[in-house]
Amino acid sequence: MKKIISILLVFGIFACQEKLPSPTEIGKNTFGCKINGKPWIPDGGTGFMRQKPISGGFQNIANTGVLTIFINTMNKNGETIDLYIDSQKTGTYLLNKTTGYKPNEIFPKSYGLCRYGGKNYVTNAEDTGKIIITKLDKSTGVISGTFEFSAGNGTEKVKITEGRFDVNSNTI
Repeated sequence: MKKIISILLVFGIFACQEKLPSPTEIGKNTFGCKINGKPWIPDGGTGFMRQKPISGGFQNIANTGVLTIFINTMNKNGETIDLYIDSQKTGTYLLNKTTGYKPNEIFPKSYGLCRYGGKNYVTNAEDTGKIIITKLDKSTGVISGTFEFSAGNGTEKVKITEGRFDVNSNTI
């Protein structure tokens, strides 16, 4: 009987864990990753001016001709993951520069930012990672890819793994 109860408890624990969205490239407006090994999926902010779970997309910074991609996500706890790429092409983008981040910085370098546990963690020259854009179609608005990075705030770090996104900038 103890074995059956143990098996049911283990099954129940695994059944209750959030699953990351499957990787797709069709503009399903999905996003997910693990923060320090725990699944994280945006479900939108709360309050009067509720923020969408996923926002952003293609950007032309202040109509300067500088073309970028910015994806901002938020959950109901106010935690966010931001991905910023200083280009609009498929490929691998290294997050290895110390840079400011939006909205404080007008022309930042590519970065990953995680607001978690009431603190900001950002990639820099020591806390690095990468974003891989696997599909980019400006006519349909689809931006898809994967990401992983370590981010720091001076004294503490977070590890972001198994990140994936499939957004349609025309519909988010």
